[in-house]
Amino acid sequence: MRAIKQPMRHSWGVVVVAALACMATLAVVNTRADVYSDGAGYITLTITGTNNVGSPSLSVLGLGMTGIVQNRGVLTVGVPQQIGVNQTLVPNQFAADANGNPQYFIEDITGANAGTVQDIISNDVNNVYTVSDISSFITTGDNYKIYPHWTINGVFGNADQAGLAPTAAGDQIVIYRNGTFQTYYWQPASGRNPAEWANASISGNQGDTVLYIDDAIFIERQNVGTNTLVTLAGGVKLGPTKVYVGPGPGNVYLGNMYATSAMTLDSSSLYVDGNPDDSVVPTPNADDVLLYASPNWTTYYYQAASGRTPAEWASASISGNQGGTPIPIGRGFIVELTGSHPGFTWTVPPPY
Repeated sequence: MRAIKQPMRHSWGVVVVAALACMATLAVVNTRADVYSDGAGYITLTITGTNNVGSPSLSVLGLGMTGIVQNRGVLTVGVPQQIGVNQTLVPNQFAADANGNPQYFIEDITGANAGTVQDIISNDVNNVYTVSDISSFITTGDNYKIYPHWTINGVFGNADQAGLAPTAAGDQIVIYRNGTFQTYYWQPASGRNPAEWANASISGNQGDTVLYIDDAIFIERQNVGTNTLVTLAGGVKLGPTKVYVGPGPGNVYLGNMYATSAMTLDSSSLYVDGNPDDSVVPTPNADDVLLYASPNWTTYYYQAASGRTPAEWASASISGNQGGTPIPIGRGFIVELTGSHPGFTWTVPPPY
C-alpha cells in the first residue's frame, strides 16, 4: 500500500495502454448488496471469457475488500519509521516475510490525515516499524487499524480454487512491480515440479505475492470461452484512503478499493481544485482518467470553465457532463499524468 509521497508501483507505458485497449474486456463485478458496516462481506469478481472469438480477453479488476482487520487501537508516539500503539502486540506478529516483503499495513483512521497508510516490516510489544516515515502525518491519540495484505493465494486460492486455466498458456495474472510487468499463472504438478503459482522470471512458489488494495489487477484469458467467477471475502474499507498517484509523465493503474459502485468521477475527488498536489489538473494541460466502456477505453478529463463551457468532467467521445460516470465496484482504471505533473496525494472519500 502506498503511503503519501512514496514511489509509485503502477506506471505503465503509453504503448502498453494502446495494446490493452485493442483487446480488453473489462471484468464485470457483482455483489449481493453494497456493504455499509465495518464488518465482513464478499464481492464476486468475473473473469471474462474469450467467447471463442480466437483472441484473448482482458479483465481489469480492483480489490473492493480489505483483509480482515487484525489489530486496532490508539496511536501513541510516532518517530521516523516507528509508530507506537496502545495495544500489547506479539513481537513480529506483523513482520515481513523471509524475503523482506511486507505482509501487513497500518492505517491512521482518524484525525487530520485519516486514511494515511504504510507497510509494516516488523513490530515489538508496543510499536510497529514501517517501510517509510509517516510520523509527520499521524497524531498521538488517533485510532488505527492493522490489515493483512491480499496475496495471490488469498484472492485466487493456494490451490487455484478460483479455477483459473493452468500453465503459461492459460489464464495469466498481470501486475506492475518495480518498473516492470510481472505475469503469474497456476502451474500444475508435473514430474518434480510441485503445483504452485509460478512466474517465468522468478523461481519458486509465488502464491505469497502481495496484491495491494489500490492495485489494478489484469487477468488475461487466452483459451477459455466462458466466464469464471471469483468470490472475494474480506473486510469493508471505511473512511478515506490516501493514495499517492505519480509522478508524471506516465499512466498509473488503480482500483476501486471500496465495496460499492457509488463512486463516480465527481465523487471520487480525483479532481479537487486543479492543484497538482491533490488532484488531476484540468485543461488545457489536463491529466486523463481512462475507464473501460466496451469495446474501448473511454478517456475523461476535467474541463476548466471557459466562455460558455462549464467546469465539468468531459470526454472527447461523449457530449455533456460526465461527472456521474461510475467507477464500479471491483474495477480498475488508469490515471494518465502529463509530463509536468509531479504526482499527487489522492484522498479517496468513502463513497458510503
